Amino acid sequence: ADLMARLLRKEVISAEVSEQIMAKLRWPMGSEPIARSFEDYGAIYDNRMGLLAGIDFGTSTYDGHTSVQAIFFDQLPVGFWVHMSANHMQEDFQQRLIWDPALYETTLQQISENNE
Repeated sequence: ADLMARLLRKEVISAEVSEQIMAKLRWPMGSEPIARSFEDYGAIYDNRMGLLAGIDFGTSTYDGHTSVQAIFFDQLPVGFWVHMSANHMQEDFQQRLIWDPALYETTLQQISENNE
């Protein structure tokens, strides 16, 4: 997530390099639902058997807040992994964490409770 924050501030190698990387990450902005929910959005998603991961950044159209996050779903049962990756649920979840404050707070609460 730190690298994504540095990219947004154009501090990776140079401003020009940061812009080139950001242009590649912004591929989801071509989607109408993404453009409707975000002023700016960029992401890389990865999925391997039992692991879903992604890093993304976005500025919500609802409140103008910019977030950067790294998400890892590890040790997933194969059936759940297939379901999440086949339906792009991981991507949707990551996007919603940025533009839906209630989901973000609920997720933090669940993580906190499970780490006690």
